[in-house]
Amino acid sequence: MTPKDVAHLATHDASQTDSSNHLNHAVFRYSLIAIVLLVAYAMGFTEQATAFFGYCLDWIGNTFGWYYMLAVTLYPGLFMRPT
Repeated sequence: MTPKDVAHLATHDASQTDSSNHLNHAVFRYSLIAIVLLVAYAMGFTEQATAFFGYCLDWIGNTFGWYYMLAVTLYPGLFMRPT
């Protein structure tokens, strides 16, 4: 193994462990499909989507109540601080 091969392996391994530049294509693909379908549904069936999302919001509020509201309120303050 030449020094050039060792340097290539070292940079290749380092790029795989650097998660800040890693894009999981399977997750991205399915997330994109879900978002496009959700937006198409909301745009195509506005009244039904409004009723459905209202029902979902009511269900979340009634099921999780104060815990959900507390989590939604605290999350930006605790985890979305500027660096």
